[in-house]
Amino acid sequence: MRIVVAPDSLKDSLDAHAAAEAISQGALAAGQEVGVDLDVVSRPISDGGEGFISCLQQAIEGDLRSCSLTGPLGEPRDARWLYLPQCPPGASLESMRYPVGIIEIAQACGLELIPDARRDPERTTTYGVGELILAARTSGCRDLLVGLGGSATCDGGVGALAALGVKFTGTDGAQIDAPVGADLTRIERIQLEQVRKDLADLRVTFACDVNNPLLGAHGSARTFAPQKGASPEQVERLERGLDNLVTCLRDIEMQMSPDASGAGAAGGLGFGLAACLQSKFAPGASLAMDFLGLPGLIEKADLVITAEGRLDASSLDGKGPLEVAQLACHGGVPALLLAGEITEDDESRLRIHRAAPTISISGISADPASTRGSRQRSTEALRQTTQELVSGWLESRD
Repeated sequence: MRIVVAPDSLKDSLDAHAAAEAISQGALAAGQEVGVDLDVVSRPISDGGEGFISCLQQAIEGDLRSCSLTGPLGEPRDARWLYLPQCPPGASLESMRYPVGIIEIAQACGLELIPDARRDPERTTTYGVGELILAARTSGCRDLLVGLGGSATCDGGVGALAALGVKFTGTDGAQIDAPVGADLTRIERIQLEQVRKDLADLRVTFACDVNNPLLGAHGSARTFAPQKGASPEQVERLERGLDNLVTCLRDIEMQMSPDASGAGAAGGLGFGLAACLQSKFAPGASLAMDFLGLPGLIEKADLVITAEGRLDASSLDGKGPLEVAQLACHGGVPALLLAGEITEDDESRLRIHRAAPTISISGISADPASTRGSRQRSTEALRQTTQELVSGWLESRD
C-alpha cells in the first residue's frame, strides 16, 4: 500500500523537508501499529518561496551551483542555484530548452536573510537576483525557472534590472547605479533597449504563489510591504514609486500590464524583469508538482497526505497543499490535509471542500500557539496526528 507525502512548510515551525519526515514517521508507525506494510514516498513541495530549490533537487538530477552576489542589504553573500541538464523523468516539461537554470529569489533577496530590526523595503535590493540570472546564462542556460516568493523587497525589480545592465536616470539628470525602493519616485528615464537585445534569447518562467496586481489596494506595496517592515508612510511612497515605474516603462513599450495576475509578486520583481526578458507567470505549486513527478506518483497512490501552516481562504489561490489535495481528489485518491491552524470562516471551509470534495482536513494541534515556533513540539504533534489519522484510515479499510 502506497502513501504519498507532499507537504509545504509550516511557517515559524518546520520547513517542508522536516514536515515530510515527521508525517512519514507517523504514517510508518501507523502501519506497524495495525500490521500493514506501507510504502511511503516523500516529496516535500514549495510554491516558489523559500526552499524552492531544495524541494526540486530531491527528485531531479541537477547540479547545485554557487554564486557570489549582492544580498538584500547590499552585503556580499553566496547563493545557490540549480543547473538542470535535461528534462526530469516523468515531467511534462519538454518545451523548455535544456539546460535549464532554476533560481530561488529568496536566496538573493529573501526576507529571512534580514533580522527583524533591519527590514526596510525602501532600502533592500533585488540586485543579487540579476546577478543570479547572469550566472545561469553564463553557464549556458537559455530557459530559467524562477521561484518568485519570500522577498524582502518592493523595488519593482529595478535592482535586478540594474545588475543586468539597464540604465536609470533620476529627475536630477544623474545616473542611479543600484536603485532601491526609495529611488522609485525619482526615476525619470530607463534605458534597456541594449539589454533587451543582449538577452533576447533568454526565456524566464516565474513560479508564483500569489496573483496580486502591481498597484492598488491589493497590490504589492499595500498588501505585502507592511510584512516586510514598511510603515504606513513608506507603503504610500512605495505605491507612488511603483506607479512612477509603470509610467517610465510605458514610455518604452511596456511588455507586461501592471494589472496582470502575479505582477505584484515579490515586490513587483517579475513585472520589472518582464520589461526586458521573455517571460511568463505560472502557478508555482503546479510547476513544482510537475518537476517532482507528483501527478504520476499520486495516480498510483492509495492515500495522499499534505500539510501547511495555516488553512484559510488564501489556500485556494494556488497554494501548494490544496493543489496537491485537488490533484488527488480528481484522480479518485483520498487526501488528508493537515494544518497548524484552520480558519474559523465557514465560507472558506465550504469553498475548500468544493475545490476538493473528498479531502479530509485536520488540525495538527488543539492549541496551535503551543507548537508555533517550536520545532520539537511541532514535529511531535505532526507525527502523532499523522499516526492517529492513518491508523484510523487503515482500520476503516478492513
